[in-house]
Amino acid sequence: MRKIFIITLFSVIHTGYAQTTYQQRQYQEGKIWFKLRDNELLEQELSLKGENDVIDNKDLKLTTMPFLEQVFSSHLITRLSRPFPKAYSSIDLLNTYLLEFEDVENAEMILTQLEASGAVEYAERVPLRRVSLTPNDPDYNASQMWGLFKINAENAWDIGTGSSSIVVAVTDNAIDVNHPDLINQIWTNSGEIPNNGLDDDGNGYIDDVNGYDVGDDDNDPSPPNSSFDHGTHVSGIVGAQSNNSVGIASIGYEVTIMPIKTTKNADGPSAITNGIEAVYYAAVNGADIINCSWSGIGFSATEQSIINFVWNEGSIIVAAAGNNSSDNDITPQYPASYDNVIAVASSANNDKKSGFSNYGATTVDITAPGSNIYSTLPFGSYGFQSGTSMASPMVAGLLGLMKSLNPNMPNTDLINCMYAAADNIDGINPSHAGELGAGRINASAAMSCVFSTLSNPPTADFTVNYTTIYAGGTVTFTDQSTYGATSWSWNFDNQGLGGVSPSTASTQGPHTITYNTPGTYEVSLTVSNANGSDTETKSAYIVVNPLGACVNLNLDDPTFSTPQTGWHIGWTPIVYGAGAGNGYVSGTNIYEDKAKAEYFPATMVGSYQYVTGAYVWYAKAYAADPNTTIDINVYDATGGII
Repeated sequence: MRKIFIITLFSVIHTGYAQTTYQQRQYQEGKIWFKLRDNELLEQELSLKGENDVIDNKDLKLTTMPFLEQVFSSHLITRLSRPFPKAYSSIDLLNTYLLEFEDVENAEMILTQLEASGAVEYAERVPLRRVSLTPNDPDYNASQMWGLFKINAENAWDIGTGSSSIVVAVTDNAIDVNHPDLINQIWTNSGEIPNNGLDDDGNGYIDDVNGYDVGDDDNDPSPPNSSFDHGTHVSGIVGAQSNNSVGIASIGYEVTIMPIKTTKNADGPSAITNGIEAVYYAAVNGADIINCSWSGIGFSATEQSIINFVWNEGSIIVAAAGNNSSDNDITPQYPASYDNVIAVASSANNDKKSGFSNYGATTVDITAPGSNIYSTLPFGSYGFQSGTSMASPMVAGLLGLMKSLNPNMPNTDLINCMYAAADNIDGINPSHAGELGAGRINASAAMSCVFSTLSNPPTADFTVNYTTIYAGGTVTFTDQSTYGATSWSWNFDNQGLGGVSPSTASTQGPHTITYNTPGTYEVSLTVSNANGSDTETKSAYIVVNPLGACVNLNLDDPTFSTPQTGWHIGWTPIVYGAGAGNGYVSGTNIYEDKAKAEYFPATMVGSYQYVTGAYVWYAKAYAADPNTTIDINVYDATGGII
């Protein structure tokens, strides 16, 4: 099978307790109602006569109920009250009390202890009620936006309405970033200074404040004319501003859109000339989800390599499964058919496969509404379009909504939640049974699945840059734990071998650790949150070899006056600064670049694979300012700084 995801059934019933936001909770934090048995009511009323146990008409001292002293004393109780003191005609309500407490993670324990006391008839959490969320966008109705109604979007929004911190990239022919329903959702590159002609954040793109046009290599992803309408329509499906009394609503609701134009203006609106470059741009700029509503036949090893890179960088790629002129055509389309890509087929409002949609047991992962979808169009317009191009952003926007609810959830688990929650539509499509992926997306069930993970304890994991070093070398440990750890306990010398500095740490890190003594080291990490803890121990993980003999690695001879194969050509001073005499380091390379690097091939290094305790001397350097420093970086063969 080409796909890496294993379908796991996630429970959609919330059985634990987690500290969550208002939109995510089913119950109010730190509140429990309990009803005393009827005979306890009489005893309590007698105990109140002549006593100063009533603080006011509602509040009571904890000493009012000595039979619950053990429960009260073992928790952080802040208030005991009678919420319905005037309900004289109801013995049940008069005998109902509200307990408020700070140790909210112990709600289940308090419920159990109250009911086990013998004095309490029942105890329950106080529900959190909300208005049923219906956006006020004028075009949000079942006829124009049938797709959102079909996937139960309103119930999904009752659980969560997305977050602007989650970025969904739209790689398409053009995106109208000034559309009234999109302008407030567009991504802003905080590292870039607008219109100064510089690449301020060093990402390789100049002035990319609100996305980029990788097709024409400029910073404006907007359409040159109304015929470039595809990307704007896709963007509205992903994340048009919702509940703003303008136009439409979107499944992503509050997610941020990163607009990336893929098409050269001269090639026309239907050509995706730089699609994979747009995917690359999205990943290196931190997009959480990347939508690709474009396709074509033919496998590319380079494209697969880029997609693997993007997946490893932490982005989820969603792509249209492709449109075909024949209903029985299952020709694989790309990028949808690559590994590490979610391929989306299209369905109509009756849950039948759209006649134009590609399908296949090995080429489609999931299905979403894609026929007659109403969305944004360039220059403030709206309209209907059909295609797997419309189904793909419905999935991308849903994943953005889901990730907003639990950003600490691993991408594979997030995707599996969406698959497990999908509605099976094989019965409606008997001729395509098993060929429409996991089914048609169900936003409400998917969000419920994610919600159930909010009570998960964290899962510990970590990585290092090197597992084999020489004595005196360093290793950098990076936390990769999931499900929201709030505390960390590291032991970099779990067996107590010694020579490790520091040997422990109590923050997330990253941590750079020095291993001075040869040996094989075990490392452990324990992570915790309010729901529990987890420990990851890696045995025989760090191998520290004895330090080898010193090897002198010299720069190329700088006295040659003719070009050599090394970096240096001659002893030509390189002047830095506005005027002569400000400082220099001698030499240029064959490209006339300033000589700031030296390459040592493996044959020069010999049998040694690591450099430890390096010293650098400059035979000739000058700076007018005595405070000038020269920064040195050492790179390995892959380009990473070590």
